[in-house]
Order: sequence, then structure tokens, then C-alpha cells
Amino acid sequence: MSSAMDKAMMAMSLDEEDLPFEMPDLPQFSSCEKNVLSLVGRLLNPQSQSMSNLILNMPRKWQKVGRVRGVALSLEKFQFIFNNDHDLTEVLEKGFQTFNEWGILIERWSETPPPDSLQFTPLWVQIRNIPLNYYTEQAITCLGDLVGQVTEVVFDPAKPQNKEFVRVKINFDVSRPLRRSKLINLPKGLSTTVSYFYERVQKRCYRCQRLTHEQEACPIQLKQIQDQIIDRKMGRKVEKSKAPLVLKQGDVLFGVLKEEQVGIHPLLGRPRIAPDVLEGMRQYLMVANGEERLIREERVKKSVAEAEKDPISQKTVLRLEPAPIVSNDFDKGKGIVFGYESSSTSPKVAPLSAAPSPRISGLGSFDFLAGSSQIPSSLAGGEALVDYSYSSSFSQPSSTGYEVGFSEASPSGTKQRKTSRRKRPYISKRKPKTAEGSPGFGAGIGEVPKSAGLQVGAMEKRKGVMGLGRPQELTVQRLMEMRKKHFPEILFLMETMNIRNVLVDIQVWLGYDRVYTVEPVGRCGGLALFWKKSVDMEILSADKNILDLLVNIGNSRFFLSCVYGNPNSSLRNQVWERLSRLAINRTDCWAMVGDFNEILHNGEKLGGPRRSEASFSDFADMLNVGGMVELKSTGNGFTWGGKRNDLWIQCKLDRCFGNKDWFRCFPASNQAFLDKKGSDHRPVLVKLVSSQDSYRGSFRFDKRMLHKPMVKEAVSQAWNASTSVFGQSISERLRRCRKSLSNWKKENGTNAKVKIDLIQREIEVVHASVFPSFDRMRVLKRDLVLAHREEESYWQQKTRQKWMLSGDKNTKYFHASVKSERSSNGLDMLVDDDGNTHKSEASKGDVAAKYFHDLFSSSYPDNCEQIFHDFIPRITSDMNESLLREVTKEEVKDAVFSIKASSAPGYDGMTGFFFQQYWEIVGSQLTVEVLRFFSEGCFEKEWNFTQLCLIPKKVGASSMKDLRPISLCSVMYKVISKILVSRLKPLLSKIVSPNQSAFVEKRLISDNIIIAHEVVHSLRTHSASSKEFMAIKTDMSKAFDRVEWSYLRNLLTALGFHAIWVEWIMKCVTTVSYTVLINGQPHGLVIPQRGLRQGDPLSPFLFILCTEGLTHLLNKAEKNGLISGLQFSHQGPSIHHLLFADDSLFICKALEEECAAFKEILDLYGRATGQIINLDKSSITFGSKISDLDKALIKTKMGIFNEGGAGTYLGLPECFSGSKVEMLDYIHGRLKNRLSGWFARTLSQGGKEVLIKSVAMAMPVYAMSCFKLPKSTCESLSSAMSAFWWSTMEHHKKIHWVSWGKLCLSKDKGGLGFKDIELFNQALLAKQSWRLLHDPACLLSRFLKSRYYEDSSILEARLGDRPSFAWRSILHGRELLIKGLRQGIGDGASVNVWTTRWIQDDVLRPPFMKNIIVNLDLKVQDLIDPITKRWDENSLQEHFFPRDQSIIRRIKPATSSPDFMVWLHNRSGTYSVRSGYWLASQNHNVDLLLEAAALPSINPIKDKIWEVLAPSKIKMFLWKAVSGALPVAERLMTRGVRIDPRCSSCGFEGESINHLLFLCPLARQIWALSNIPSPINGFEDHSLFHNVHYVLLMAKDLKLPIASRRSVPWIFWILWKNRNSLLFEGMTFHPLDIVTKVLDDSEKWFLAQQVEKEEEFKSARVGAGGRKPWKPPDHSWLKCNIASSWDKHNRIGGGAWVLRNSRGEVLLHSRRSFGGMESKQDVELECWLWALESLRSLRIRRFVLAVEEKYLLDVVLRPDAWPSFKSQSESLAIALSHFPFWKIQFEERSANKGAFLIAQSVTREDRRQSYVASGYPFWLHDLFNEEMTTT
Repeated sequence: MSSAMDKAMMAMSLDEEDLPFEMPDLPQFSSCEKNVLSLVGRLLNPQSQSMSNLILNMPRKWQKVGRVRGVALSLEKFQFIFNNDHDLTEVLEKGFQTFNEWGILIERWSETPPPDSLQFTPLWVQIRNIPLNYYTEQAITCLGDLVGQVTEVVFDPAKPQNKEFVRVKINFDVSRPLRRSKLINLPKGLSTTVSYFYERVQKRCYRCQRLTHEQEACPIQLKQIQDQIIDRKMGRKVEKSKAPLVLKQGDVLFGVLKEEQVGIHPLLGRPRIAPDVLEGMRQYLMVANGEERLIREERVKKSVAEAEKDPISQKTVLRLEPAPIVSNDFDKGKGIVFGYESSSTSPKVAPLSAAPSPRISGLGSFDFLAGSSQIPSSLAGGEALVDYSYSSSFSQPSSTGYEVGFSEASPSGTKQRKTSRRKRPYISKRKPKTAEGSPGFGAGIGEVPKSAGLQVGAMEKRKGVMGLGRPQELTVQRLMEMRKKHFPEILFLMETMNIRNVLVDIQVWLGYDRVYTVEPVGRCGGLALFWKKSVDMEILSADKNILDLLVNIGNSRFFLSCVYGNPNSSLRNQVWERLSRLAINRTDCWAMVGDFNEILHNGEKLGGPRRSEASFSDFADMLNVGGMVELKSTGNGFTWGGKRNDLWIQCKLDRCFGNKDWFRCFPASNQAFLDKKGSDHRPVLVKLVSSQDSYRGSFRFDKRMLHKPMVKEAVSQAWNASTSVFGQSISERLRRCRKSLSNWKKENGTNAKVKIDLIQREIEVVHASVFPSFDRMRVLKRDLVLAHREEESYWQQKTRQKWMLSGDKNTKYFHASVKSERSSNGLDMLVDDDGNTHKSEASKGDVAAKYFHDLFSSSYPDNCEQIFHDFIPRITSDMNESLLREVTKEEVKDAVFSIKASSAPGYDGMTGFFFQQYWEIVGSQLTVEVLRFFSEGCFEKEWNFTQLCLIPKKVGASSMKDLRPISLCSVMYKVISKILVSRLKPLLSKIVSPNQSAFVEKRLISDNIIIAHEVVHSLRTHSASSKEFMAIKTDMSKAFDRVEWSYLRNLLTALGFHAIWVEWIMKCVTTVSYTVLINGQPHGLVIPQRGLRQGDPLSPFLFILCTEGLTHLLNKAEKNGLISGLQFSHQGPSIHHLLFADDSLFICKALEEECAAFKEILDLYGRATGQIINLDKSSITFGSKISDLDKALIKTKMGIFNEGGAGTYLGLPECFSGSKVEMLDYIHGRLKNRLSGWFARTLSQGGKEVLIKSVAMAMPVYAMSCFKLPKSTCESLSSAMSAFWWSTMEHHKKIHWVSWGKLCLSKDKGGLGFKDIELFNQALLAKQSWRLLHDPACLLSRFLKSRYYEDSSILEARLGDRPSFAWRSILHGRELLIKGLRQGIGDGASVNVWTTRWIQDDVLRPPFMKNIIVNLDLKVQDLIDPITKRWDENSLQEHFFPRDQSIIRRIKPATSSPDFMVWLHNRSGTYSVRSGYWLASQNHNVDLLLEAAALPSINPIKDKIWEVLAPSKIKMFLWKAVSGALPVAERLMTRGVRIDPRCSSCGFEGESINHLLFLCPLARQIWALSNIPSPINGFEDHSLFHNVHYVLLMAKDLKLPIASRRSVPWIFWILWKNRNSLLFEGMTFHPLDIVTKVLDDSEKWFLAQQVEKEEEFKSARVGAGGRKPWKPPDHSWLKCNIASSWDKHNRIGGGAWVLRNSRGEVLLHSRRSFGGMESKQDVELECWLWALESLRSLRIRRFVLAVEEKYLLDVVLRPDAWPSFKSQSESLAIALSHFPFWKIQFEERSANKGAFLIAQSVTREDRRQSYVASGYPFWLHDLFNEEMTTT
């Protein structure tokens, strides 16, 4: 290959041209049409802005979710494509936008973008300190031009100017810095400094004021540092390069204009003269010569000089910039200025407790809730720089420049600077402030400009804050509390006092889908409207007081005005005037809701002076104009209460009004005034119907109640309570248990939560009183804060305990967390068959119930005799006897404990976990009633009452066809179903045809995939198949749900099932009744007439039995010549259909008559079973050489017009006709998406390890089991997992300290046990090769053999002609398989003695030749005695050396079978993927394994690390430490990172891992304070491994205190965390505090593990029942216990058996000694054979064999899975064949002790006398008597 490459290289020409690719100018290549409605943009600081997060989050921030999608064009460029132009324009009009606090540029897409595309952005700038005498449009424009091209000026000289600044809109070049101020020279020698404040701009570089980078990455700063370094090295100042000249010699303008008149203006950053103007001047001069030329030059000079005198002329004439638009709308496009006013002092910081609290209103399922809410600015998130007394979450900059942290004042924007931590105690140790000491709202905000807006805000502040000292930091918490009780469709908040970004976050927290906001004026006011996506909302108009809406909920349509009356009474009339104007033209259904800040008369006011009647008239007139009447109400209508001049006043301010048409549409609408929570206003809940469906929460058994005090007693008391002498049914007992458990939960609720409810009720009473006690109210508020703190602390502690238990494990805790986040299966709306949309719960329930009623209604099919004509029964009498044998109590218990404990419960709310944990209480009654079914054939009707849970098949499903019904069956029914399945399942392989692969033991889904792939490949490449055949892939619609019960009964009868069995099955199927769960609530009652439940354990097996009718019809048609299957040879199988449950693939010839036959069969089958083929989802794949005319005829005949071949079958590609990399790239995409989601979870390395092993590695397994992944695909998957392992954030690459190859080594070799994808793929494919070798009778083996190796075996098969990709993949796996096979000896006929490697020494080899002359054709068969079936000793001695004789004797020939192959690396001899991967790894990683095994090795230290008792993350940290994988200075410098090599803690040179953990003074202090003795000579300076080894040994030293020993791993961890805290946060801790934390953390972790073990022990004890005693056999059976013992030194064995009856009486026992036993296995086998021979001689015909050897039990029951024991299997099978009735069961030593002690007496006490005796030995009297008594 290399020589060919050299020739190719030599033949290449250096002059070859790399011609560009010409993109076709065709419509299908262009995306311009969809790009018309799109915005393009770029990130200004890609290092700090995640592109993936921007694509995901910006639609939510814009509130355009579902109407816009993002596309990442590069690492910094993106595109957003909109559904309509309105949304696009709305987003574009927002102006400058930020993401992650850094700016982004967006502009409308254009097909040919200009050169300066995405270079400029519009910005609103506030210009301050303008000279008094220069307040003119022209002066303001010139000042604005200094920072950017001015496009608009907000200035009206005719109106008052109440702001200290003027706003201009500029077009800003983002490559230039933001100018903060500018010195202005004025006439007469005066000067002033003008300041610029930039609205909406948040972060910028503090050094150069640019928007494109952080200060640390400032190129100017870095350039200065480089220049300084060069200066020091060169010893001179480096000259800076001069800017190139604009006017050069030869330019016609050279000499006409001066250089300083052209080029870039140093102040503006833009050309002094536009290039187009310069070019016009050149053209103007070039067309003239001589004197005319000179005249023109003078004109140019003069014109330029005149224009330069006037800045406006410079702008419009020379620079060609349009004149700015002058506007008088001061708030136009107004944004927030993120920064402080110029101040000489740092602003004070307000505690978060000073933020206001909620006032709410909203609309729920047909309700809405209204009220006022003042949201604390802390909700914006942000990074904490200082500690506060009430909260650890801090606010972002808000509209007033309020920002947590100290800042350096600047004209525009600030850079927060880190400060040292304040020396104050932790929150938990701090005394809470009293209500009197709590600061009022706005305290410490700093100096804020006075304005009219703030005056309004002061009045709002009076209402919102000054009344009572509320616990403001609980605002959102209380919103969420109310949301739990009332989740209205619409929620209206007033006085939000926060910007949109904060409210968008609250929208997510509250669970709403849409939000509309009105920005506050400064810190005052603000409105927010939230609604669900089930509501269609149109915003008709909006301002700071009124939101006018058009609402559609379900079939209801109405107008809604959300009103916030102006707090300023003088301005309130303006609000009434606007509402009156709306009322004049509105006669439709209309309601108004909100805080009107007004009352109708003095009766609506308690306390305070009376008002004049005239003051109410305006409000009353407005209501009269609209015909508004207040809704009926419940609760306290005095919604506001506050203190005014020492008087307590209450008013009816918040309410809802409706017009006449409103009451016509909603005659029962009403409003409820809720309790006050954290606000001085009551929320108002408006309901459109009188009694909203109040769905009670369904009872669910909570496993957290397990082991709680008195729970078990409550269950026992309720279960065993009896009010009838005749007893009670299990359903009635469960009802009592539910009630008892519910009462227990109420009585044992969370103390803090109960306290909160009590305090809130008491507060409500005080508020409602006419003369409240303010002192009492103050105390209650304080108590409420403390109660919330207790509740928060409790849940924090619970969360911490859960993480300690299982945070780093891939446990049910982690998966439950993931599932809970993904379980968004809520159903917002349903569309019925007529296209009507239903959004209310009741109407959705009606739609679903009707759908299932229609779906489950029988079609009353014709008689099925035609289908089952000539049907041969497959159930034998022995099978029926096995199916109908008596059900035992053990079977019932096994069925109960086989139910998944955490599976969803049925209607009764009881999970399998309840029955398993309380089995000793409920077991006996459940067993009785289950056994009654199998004896009488009936059970309670409630047992089969089933809830249908609807699972969406796709996101946003709204049609019933897009929902998958899963049946939630009761546990009682599942027990019956499980018992039936356990009896039916072992027989399926003999009943179900080989074409059906689903749910049948030993049949795999991969069989169908490979066969289908081979079929489709042959249609494309095989000479005969491509001319004649086609494949039809069909989709059965609702296959399970349409199965007709009459067909099922006829089928079961035709198969030969006994009538009793058929009745059992039909009883389970036909007695079902349904209710439909919509969003967790049941609706309707459906009595079905057909269908099988998805969720019933029995249904899958019944469905595959139903398909036997179709298989019978197809087989009969093929036999009659009506259809033809695909067959490669006469010996091979004919494939005409493949089935996997309801997935079907049919193969026949592409002939019209065969299509007609197929269609007739499918129609007949469909009419009988109720199955319907979805023709739109079905497809036909034709042979490549079939004509188009034939294709068209067949498509028309079948009614299927989709062509296949390029699609998927069972989730994998049907055919690999193109690039394998592209076709399998979806695997890499799925893995990347999954890893992307995990990045956001900030998992520890311990958690990452388990996720990679259990989830990431499992994702490609399905594809890798069938096909060989391309090398590049394997590398990309490994790269993605490696990046996830080492990196903490997506798209932020970190150093990979250890190669992926080494990480894939096992842990005992120093790696982490990850899997090499390529080797794992080969190991999986080797499993397919093993299957073809080991199971030649399966359909896949026969089909592939007929195609590729008809005359040989799989081990000799060749690639063949035009092989498929699947066959190539199987051969790739065979390469590995062959390396691990050894020859097994059967009859020996095919094994050559001297040439076959059939004996195993250190390696596989043939025997050594003892004689010089040998028979080369000698077979192993010649070495076996044909009579004894054992080795012929004379032949062995004649041909072999003694060593080989000994090896051969250990081989047990299975003479009744042909020779076979055995997998060498498993005890059973069966290939496993795990052992295959091990072998592949050993062969591939030779160098790495040699390196890992080389001495001295650190692997023993790593082994000790994995044994450490500590969380996984700490063990992983220790592994990284000894592997050199920690980013300390020394290690970073080895990777070329320039860094200060000094230790950040002590300042000494050389921060190494050893120094950090052992040598640093801080580390030495901590080790000393932890009572861990140091080595005699101290820690080693140069050996990290020696030090780690020493400390780990000390951790096992029992002389040390247990607390010190346990704390060792945490010391390593805390040293590392302390180093990072100091390095990145500037914080460090005192050594004593560190040691205290170490001891505390380790103690808590060990305590959590102890609690977990106790819980596991309690749970395991229920199922296991502790020590298992001996159990008697069933009546009429005998039980024979067998035991053996082996003495290795003397090579003798002892055996014993004990025979007992069902009463536990010992009938016989026997003992025997065996000599010359080479192994324990020989003794065990001989003991079994001797016991069976004894039972045969005693003529025992019905017995249970109880044994301790699990492997021999498997050898008997599953001989195919144990090829290494084929000889033993045959011997035992022959011995058992003499008995008509026998069973074998596993017996633990505790239950087999008697037989074992008898056998042990041979080897331990040398009692070699063999005998058979009645009864039991006298010396074991106590043991056998105790077992009999217990029985």
C-alpha cells in the first residue's frame, strides 16, 4: 500500500490547480425563500456567551417559543427564522439586546449583505452635563456624533425638560470603545466635560470600554504587556507603525486636499469624507484639463473648507450621513442604564428583605387571579460578592442602577470589583432581625434622580410597603404556594417593580407558558400577565394602567381588561376616561379585573375619615357607561388594609366587574377573595362557572412512609379490622388502608408547614378585624419568617442527605430526578374528530372517553373458521397439564415480588411496593383470593378496573391518535396475569412461528433487523431477487387496541389450549373496564368490546399468539403456490414475512397475482382481528430491476404509494447503500444532545463516571449489535465522552490529562473501566457470530447459511459475492470469536488428534507425540471406549505423555453429541459480550497493559483508593491526584501553560500535587490537627505516591480514633477545595475551621450510609425473610435433599441424600464416599448421579430434587447455555429420563444443613462406610426434629 501511495505522490504535479466548486443556481439549493423572515446576528463576546444556550433561550426571552427557531451558523454567528413578519419586526424594534449580560448584534437578513454587516448596532445614549447655552438640536447632534452616527434625537425645545439628560439614538460601531465622557472646548476659553450613559448595555471591558471581551482578555492590555517585554529584551522603545496614507502621489486629489482632511476622524472613528464623496471628487477633476482643472481644484478646496466649518454639513455633505430624526417622545425605545450615577462614595446596598411582596390576580381552568406583586430584584440571579443577612442569592442591575456589590463610579457602566469578605457570622449563626429593625423599601439604594415617576412610586410604596413590615424575601415562595392551590389559566400581577428578564424567570418558575410585561417607571409600578398555552390571547392595547385583551378559552371568547388604577388620585380620572372610551364601542362579553384603587361609596371603607360622595362619581360613571356590575363574591371583600396616621383602614379596592353580555355568557361566574400572603392586598380569584371541577388528589402509596412510626401498625389495624362475621374482600380492606394512611399523613405532617398555616390563618384574623393589634401583627409576621426559614432549612437538609446517600451514584435517585424533569406529559388541549379544540378538563375527558368508546367497540367480525381451517393444534396434553397444574402459594408470592415496586399504581393507589413490604399482613388474604380465581374462575370486578394514562408520542400532541394509552392495572390483577405469563412463556418457542421474534425466549430483535437488511440488500444487488421480488413494510394502526375478543377465543381454541385455560384468559381480557386519566384526573367510564391493554403483562404474549393466524394464512398461501417467499437455496428457509409484535415486513414476488393474494390475506385477517393497516405509513421496496410500469400497477393494487429502501426498520437503516458514516451519524448526534443536557447539571466526576458507563455507553449498543460502526464514528463517540469527562462546561475545552485509551483500562490496571467503542462494537458483533455457530437451527442462521456458507460452517465462511454490510459486520465479530474458541469433545469423530488444538495447557495445543511413528489420521473418537463412553486408558498410555494424559482425563466427552466449540473465557462455555470485550482489550492494548503492569507500579495505590470509604467524587479526586491529573502549576507548565509556579497559599515555588496535599504549611497543619501521625522523617519531598500510600495505611490503623481514620479522604478533598477557593474567589479558611468541616462532613456521610443500610436491611428482610428454613414439598410429592463434600488433599468425596414427605418426616437417608475425585465438580456430579440411581432403585416416581449447586441446576434446565458441561448435562438427562415426574429446585445451605452434615462426615470425620437407612441419624435428632416441627 505504501509503494502505491509513493507512486501516486510522485505522479502528482505541483502545478495542479484546485478548481473552486461552482454552486448550482437552482431553487432546491437555495434557502433564500425561508431566510426572508429571519434575523442574523453574532455574539460580541463568544468566550462568555454559549451559542447553544442562546439558541435555546432567546425564543423564551422574546416570548416567541414555537414561533421562531434558531440556527447556529458558527461559533459566533447565528440566525433566527420566524413564522411571521410581525414577530420579527417586534424583536428587531427592541433595539440593542444582550445575552448573558454581553451584547449581541442582530439585523434583518439580506441576500447580499453589505461589507459592514453585523458591525453596527443601534444604541440609545443619554448625554449629560450639556452646557446651558448649547441646548440645541445641532449641538446635541454633534455631541452624539462623537460616540456614533446619530440617527435620532429626542428633543423638543417647546416642552419642559424634566430630565437631566438628553437622549439620542446612534448607530454604533462595535469595534470601537464606548466613550464615557468627552472634554468639550467652548468659546471664550471655557470648557466642560460631557458624560455618556448607554442604555441596555451591561458588560464591557473595563480597560478599553469595548463590548467584545472581558478585561482579562483585553488585547490592548495584552499588547502593552508584550511591548513592555520586548522593550526590556531589546533595551529600546519599539516604534509603532504609522497609519497608511490615504492620499498618495498619483492620486488626483494629492495636493488638493490635505492628509488631515481625509482618513479616519480620531474622535468619531469614521471617515472624515465618505469614500463615495472622494471618488466623486476624483471623477470631477479627471474629466478636466489645463485651466479648467485648476478652477475645479479651487472649487473642491473651497467646498470642503466651507463644509468643515459646520459640523452638520460635515455629517450630511462630507460623510453622507442622513440628518437625525427629531422626536419628542422621551421614553421612545427606552432601556435600562446599567450603572451608577457619578458619586464620590460607594452606594449603599439594600438587604433583599426590603424588596416588596406580591399582589396577585389570575384566571384558572376557567379561573383567573388578579392582584399586585412586587417582585424583588434578587430574582434576576447574579453572582454574589458579599454576604447578606437574609439571603444568599443576589440581584442583577436594575433600571435604577441598583446592583449588589461595590463598584467604581464611572459615567456609564461599572465593573464590579471583588472585595474582601465581610467579617460577620454565617447566616445560621446570626440572630434574626426584629420587625422594627427591618429597613424600609428603598433603603440604601443610593442617590436616585427625582422624577414624576418616582413620586408615583412613593405612593405605590405607601401601599406596598409602608403599611406593615412584611418578610419580603419570601415573595416568590408565596406566589408558588398560591400556585399550588390555584393554578389559574391567567395570572395578572401588579406593582412588579422589575424588568422583563426577571418576570420571564418567574414565568418559568410558576409554570406558565406565556408572559406579557409592562416595564415599571423607575422602581415603581409594572404589570405582568401570565397565561397557559391552552389560552389564546390577543393584546389589544397596553399601558402602565390597563391591559386590554381578547381571550379565547376553549369555546369561550370574551374581552378582559386588567386594570391598575393610578395610585395618584389626580391622575386616576385618565384611567376611567380610557375605560369609558372602550365601553362606548364594546357590547360583547367583557369583564374588568384588578386593583382599581377606588371605591364606590363610604360603605366600602372601614376606618379613617369619611369621603365626600362627589369623590366617587367618576369611578361610578365609568362603570355605568360600560354597564358593569360586580361579580358575586365569597371571602372578605375588604381587599386592602393599611395604617394611615395611626388609623387602621380597610377598603374594597380589588375586584371584578362584568357587563350584561358577560353574565349572559357566564351566568354563574363569581369571584373569591383569598387570604393575604405577604401583601397588604388580597388576591382575587375569578371563576367563570359556579362550581369548578374540584379534582381531589388521588391516593398514592408513598414509599417514604415506610418504616415510619406507627405506619405498619396503622396498616395492620385497618387490614385486619372486621365488621362482619363472614370477613371482607381485599378491595374493602384496601379502602380501609387508604383511609388509615391518609389520616396518618394528616396527623404526621411537617411541623414547619403546619406552623406556617396556623400563623397565616391568625394573620388573616388580625387583618380582618376593625381594630387590629399592630404589635400582635408584627410578632406574627416575625414568626412567619422563622417558620419559613425552618421549612427551607428542612428541605435543604433533606436534599443534602439525599446527595450524601446517592449523589455520585447512578441510582434511582438520579434517574428519578431526570424522569421528573422530563415527565411533561400534561395535556393542554384535545382536538376531536370534527376539528373542534377542547381545553377544559371536562371536555377533554369527554373527547378521550368517546374516542376509546369508539376504538374499543367491536366490529362484530364474521366467523373465523376460514382462517383456522386446516390449522394444526400445537398445544400437547403435557403442555395443557403444565398450564393447568395447581397454583401454589409460592407462585402467588413470587408473582407479587416480581412486580416492579416503583411502577405506577392502579385505581386504588397501591403499588407493588405496598404489597411486598407488608406481605406478612396482606399476603394471606391476597393469596386466598388469587387462588380462588384459579379454582372458581372469578374475581372481584374492581380488580380489573383500569386507568388509561395517555402518553404523548410526540411533543405538542393534541390529537388522540398522537397519544399512546398505557393501562394502569391493579396489583391484584397483575398477580393473576403474572402467574399466567410464567406458565405460558416457557412454551412460546414451541407455539409461535420462527418469523415472530418478539417476546419469545432466545429470539432477538436483531434477528429481524439483520434478515430485513439482507432482504433489502438482495433486492438491490442479488441477480435473481432484484428482478422478481419486493418487500412491503406495513404499519398496523392501534394494533393492540383493535384485537377482537372473538378472534382471540377462536385462536386459543385452534391452538389446542384447554377450555379452562381459555376461560382464564378470556376472563382477564373481557372483564376490563376503563377510565381515562387526563392530567392525573379520571374521566368517563368505558366498557370495551375488544382490545388488549398495553400495560397488562399478559397482553404482549396474547398479541403474538394472535399473529399466528396471519402466519398460518401466509404459509398456506405459499404451499398452494399463491405467494413466493425469498429463498437463496433449496435447503434454506423461504422468507415471506417477518413479525416483531405489530411491526411487519412482507416479501413476495412483484407480480400482480401475488399482490392480489397478499391483499386478500391481509383483508381477511383484518376483518377477523379488527386490525387496520395504515396505508399512509406503509411502503414498498422493489427490486432494483423491476420496471416502473410494474411498480405503478402494484402500488395501485396494494393502495400503498410510498417507496421504501432508504428508511428504517425497527429503528435502524434498512440498507447501507451510501456513506456509512453519514447513515450512522445520528448516533453521535443523539449522544451529543444527551451530553449537552448533562453539562448543565454540573455533575461531579463520580456522577459523570456512572453516567458514561450506564447511559452514554448504552446509547449506541443497539446499532453496534448489528452493524460495525465506521472508525470515524467510533472516534467521534469516544471524543464526545472524553470531552464530557474532562470538561465542566460545553464548548469549553479542558486539558485531557489521561488519554482515553488509558481510561478504558480496567480499574485494577489503573484505568477507570470505560469502554473502547471500537472494541465494544466488535465484542457485540462476536455475539452474533456465536449465535450463528451455537444455534444453527434459528431462522437467522439458516437464512444467512443459505446465502453465504451453504456448504461450510460460520467459522469457515467467506465474504462472498456482493455481501451486505450486516454480513461484513458479522465477519468482523467472527475475527474476535475465533481467538477465544476451543474445541469441545463430543463423539470425537471430527477432531484430529495430532492437528487439532483440542487440549488446554497454558495455551490451546494438540497433544505432544510420544511415539516417533504416529497415525496422522487418528481421531479422538478412537481414544474413547465405545462401551463405557469414557477414555480408553490403554490408548491414552500408548499415545501420550503422562502430563497430556492427565489433561485429557479432565475432559469429559459428550459422546451422544457431535463435536462442538466452546468459548474459552467463561465457565459455562457460552460467549458473553463482557468476556469478549476483555479478550479484545487484551489483544489490542498490549502496550498499555505492559506499561500498567511494569514495576514499580502505582496500581496498588489506586486499588487502595477504590477501597476507601468515601463518596465517589472524592475517590475519583484521589485517583486523579495519583494519576497527575490535577491542574496545579507544575502540571500546567508541562502542558505549555504560562502560569505563576508559586503556591497560592504559601507563596513557595513549585506548586505540585505533592506540595499541595502534603508539603504546604497549611496541609501540614491540617494533617497535624486531624490526629493523623506524620511519618518519622516527615512526608517525602519527592514522592507523592509514598505519602498517599502512608496516609491510606494510617486510615486503616485501628489504633487511631475512628473519626480521624474516616476523615482521611475528606482531608484531601478539602485541601483541594480550599486551594481553589483561594485561587478563584480570594477566600481561605482557618485550619481549625477546615478540620471541623472535615470531621463534620465525614460524620454526616457515614451516618447517611448507616441509615441507608438500615433501610435496605429492613426492605430486604421483608422479601428474603431472613434465614430460609427447610420447606416441605406439595402433597403427594417427596423431597430429596442432596449434599456433597470434597477433601482436596486426599482426593475423596462424600455424598448424602435425605428423603422427606410433605409433613417433614424423614423417610430415608443415605451416605456414600467417593475416591479418586480430581475436583469438587466431579464429586458434585457423582453425588447427583448416585442419588438419582438410588431413587430409581427405590422406585420413587414423584420427587423434588433440592440441591445447592446452582450451576448444575442450570446445566439440567438450560443445557444449551452450558456447553462446557455438555457431558454432565447428558449424564444427568439420561439419569432423569427414568422418572416420569420430577422437579429440581435450589436450596440454600441453611435449609440443606442435615444432608450437608451427613456428607461432611465422610471428609471431616473419615466415616467412609456407605449405607441406606430409614429415618435420620440419631446424632442429628435435634436438627431434623426442629425442621419438622417448624414445618
